[in-house]
Amino acid sequence: MPSLRLESSMAEIAVPVVVFGIILAIALVLIFAMLPTILNKIVDAIKQFIRKLGCEICKRIPMMDITSCGWKC
Repeated sequence: MPSLRLESSMAEIAVPVVVFGIILAIALVLIFAMLPTILNKIVDAIKQFIRKLGCEICKRIPMMDITSCGWKC
């Protein structure tokens, strides 16, 4: 009889582990599916920041015209 009790406790442990594994797998698939979009937004934000920084630097240099600076402000 002790072996029967051991099997029931193993089943009680296995069900939550399997459910957690399935949820984790779905979450990872969704994260990796969204990764290119998230990275694109991050890269665009960095580019926009660098562009604004370049425009500000061009505006503060007294000898340079903004159009000759090369930045599209």
